[in-house]
Amino acid sequence: MAEPDLDHLDLELPSVSEAIADLRRRLDAEIETDFDRITAHLSRPIELVAYFLAVLELARWGLVEARQADHHAPIVLRRTAAAAGTLLSEWDA
Repeated sequence: MAEPDLDHLDLELPSVSEAIADLRRRLDAEIETDFDRITAHLSRPIELVAYFLAVLELARWGLVEARQADHHAPIVLRRTAAAAGTLLSEWDA
C-alpha cells in the first residue's frame, strides 16, 4: 500500500516557546485578560493549541493564574507577582 500524499497539509507547527514569550509580553501589558481576547489575532486552530499549551505551562510555573467559572465561561488569565524576571524554559531548544 502506498504512503498517502500529505503535501497539501499545512504541517508548519507553531512554536510553544514563542507563544509563551508572546503571552508573557501581552500579560505584562494587560495584567488580566481572557484567553479569547489574547488569542484573537490567531488564524489557525493549531496556533490556539500552542497558546493553550503555553497557558498551561505558565500556570504550572506559577507565572499565570488561569481560572474558569464554568465550562462555558471564558478562561481568565492573570499575571502573578512571580511573573517578573528571567525564565528558562524546557520549550527553548
